[in-house]
Amino acid sequence: VPYLVVRFITGTLERPGAGELYTVAAFGVLTLLFSLVTLRYSRAAIQHFGREDPRQVVSDEAASAFLVLIGAGYLAWWWVCGVGFVLLRILDIAKPGPIGWLDKRPGRMGILLDDLAAAVTTLLILWGIAFAGRLVWGTDLFFAAAEAG
Repeated sequence: VPYLVVRFITGTLERPGAGELYTVAAFGVLTLLFSLVTLRYSRAAIQHFGREDPRQVVSDEAASAFLVLIGAGYLAWWWVCGVGFVLLRILDIAKPGPIGWLDKRPGRMGILLDDLAAAVTTLLILWGIAFAGRLVWGTDLFFAAAEAG
């Protein structure tokens, strides 16, 4: 679904190549895999480390990073993925609004949901920038910057 949303926003709904579909599928599988690992083992991590959201659990960050890659990878070039990752980390650390509320949920859902919400927020910001560029300049802002550089 994020793939189609990005394609719609950027006006590139042409038939995707097999490589693109395999990449989206791989990132989707990795997002799901790391989410399931987080849900499966986070209860034991909470008990072992004595904290509601142990820093040692990083599978939730991996799940959110792969989710960002699904949606950000098709906005333009590799550097957009880097911008997306930095934005994801900022949102995950600052925990504004609903991200902070989800982080306060007890147990394993609180560990995972705040990171996934940060990933979705990151994608909305990146897609908003791309859409704004299309409205104002008639081209995707990320593509225009990549072509100019």
